[in-house]
Amino acid sequence: IFHQARVGGADIVMAHLGHPYEGECVAVIRKHPNVYADISGLTLDTFESDFERLMREGVPVGERQLGLMQQVALSRFSRFTSAEVAALYRYLADAATWADGAER
Repeated sequence: IFHQARVGGADIVMAHLGHPYEGECVAVIRKHPNVYADISGLTLDTFESDFERLMREGVPVGERQLGLMQQVALSRFSRFTSAEVAALYRYLADAATWADGAER
């Protein structure tokens, strides 16, 4: 269903990085240029370097250019220190855990 011809060229956004199927989600977005995933589900440590690259360069997993996201990343997020990017990543990972019902 992700092939552009089958969905009329529409873009598809997978919520929460496909949690709990993050690996499968990454495989799908790498294969299909019209499929994206939001980053609110970055709960695995293996994605921290991908998150930092997204924040600093606006380039997601799969190397696609995201236009506005890239412009915002280069103009705003690239000024964050590595510690600030790491703190934001931890916050988002914790927020995803809170959404699953864990205590704050």
